[in-house]
Amino acid sequence: MDFYTFFGPLFLLIVLVNKSSAIRCYSCSSFENPNCGDAFDFKYGKAYACTGSCKKTRGLSKNNDAEVNRMCSSLEKDSCYSSTYNDNDVTACVCNTDYCNSAPLKHVSSITLNFCLATLTYLLLIHP
Repeated sequence: MDFYTFFGPLFLLIVLVNKSSAIRCYSCSSFENPNCGDAFDFKYGKAYACTGSCKKTRGLSKNNDAEVNRMCSSLEKDSCYSSTYNDNDVTACVCNTDYCNSAPLKHVSSITLNFCLATLTYLLLIHP
């Protein structure tokens, strides 16, 4: 059996399967750390493994200052919604890729990255 015939599909399988179901989410509060606010500086944020979804909430604190919280939450679909908490309007956004609860940036999803790696592997190893 040819090396590439055996290990090529095995490598593709490994690449396509996520390394785990956990994603990395930032966890901080602008109430405790001003660098966690809307102008988020990821150098000052800590990221943790999360088996659910990442979430970012924005609302008003007790003294009417804007407060941003970044956290891990239960598994939800990607979405944004508004709600009321302690008589204050709160906006929450939920996402499911690594570090997605940072400042609003476009991130390459792990599925897209895995597809690109699998295609490259196929073109280089299996179909030279």
